[in-house]
Amino acid sequence: MILLQGATPSALAQGGCLNVRDSRLNNSTALDCGAPVVVYLQPGNDLGIGYLEIYGVGGGKSQLLISIPSITYEIAPPARDRTLIEGAVIPGGNQSVGAYLMLDGTVLIEAAYQDGKPYVIVFDPDGSPRILYIAF
Repeated sequence: MILLQGATPSALAQGGCLNVRDSRLNNSTALDCGAPVVVYLQPGNDLGIGYLEIYGVGGGKSQLLISIPSITYEIAPPARDRTLIEGAVIPGGNQSVGAYLMLDGTVLIEAAYQDGKPYVIVFDPDGSPRILYIAF
């Protein structure tokens, strides 16, 4: 699934952006140049527990908002559609971010741009962890 609404015309006209080349998972030069959140996967520690880290970007700042231990999404999926893992607010922007564990074991990250347009991605931890984009 691809979300084209996240691609900004100026970024596409200039051939993408360079700010997405820092090991983040949401690193598409067409879709993530102005993303309100940045997602990183931190490797496992001595106990084998890694972290999915979600940073909020807003007001000229970035800040760690949510840090999810890998054990959270490696356990059995919730009994409902989705279960809120954690919520936060992007600094300087008053936009909320929610991370949800989905029935299929993925992590749904819901955020929004400053203008209110949704920015929603799914982290799929199976195999090679990857980001899927969803359109609403």
